[in-house]
Amino acid sequence: MLCVLASFGSKVGIWSISVGLVICLVCIVVALPTLISSLIGLYRSFSKKLPRSLKRSFVLGSVFPLGLLGFVIYDLPQALSAPVLYNVSTDLLNPPQFSEHVLELREAIAANPVLLTDNAKDKIRRGYPNLKSLESSLPPDTLEQLVETTIHELGWKFHGKDTSSENQKSVTLYATDTSFWFGFKDDVAIRLVPHESGGTILDVHSVSRVGVTDLGKNAERIEELFASLR
Repeated sequence: MLCVLASFGSKVGIWSISVGLVICLVCIVVALPTLISSLIGLYRSFSKKLPRSLKRSFVLGSVFPLGLLGFVIYDLPQALSAPVLYNVSTDLLNPPQFSEHVLELREAIAANPVLLTDNAKDKIRRGYPNLKSLESSLPPDTLEQLVETTIHELGWKFHGKDTSSENQKSVTLYATDTSFWFGFKDDVAIRLVPHESGGTILDVHSVSRVGVTDLGKNAERIEELFASLR
């Protein structure tokens, strides 16, 4: 319960995400010995035929620590296998750029830089070799409407769009996805460029505002968007 309160407090801004994470870490450290002692007590209560009320207290004492540790263990494989990244793009040579409004939101909290470093590019190539641009047969205008609709359906906060005409007319849409737990915010730039065939090439740049690693969430978010569009 304390972990849930820690997450909720971080999400609504009562305290920082770092404070919420520390509280949860303390809960995890306490949960393991609590679970062990409760299970031992439960075993002894059956072997010595102790009252039901005592057995019930041992059961309740093991349920919450077991649930917390199970949740952590469930996410652990993904956390360990994901590259240490907070910045992912489908186009490594020319990642979609963010609007001034989004950059101002990030600067207000001294967020992670949006620049995609060579080190990050190497990690993306190794960790997500199948993460590529999406080529659609839909014309840009149609796909743009579909992308905007999908952003709202996924529950992301939409920050508008910009049109560029440097080499060929392109449109970039901006959004922010907020995690259910702790309220982690990741900013997304989605660029649509007309293709010679009449279709559209879609690239996505997703960057976490805080944290050294995203536990694979940015790449997962891009795949989720592509799956929804398909």
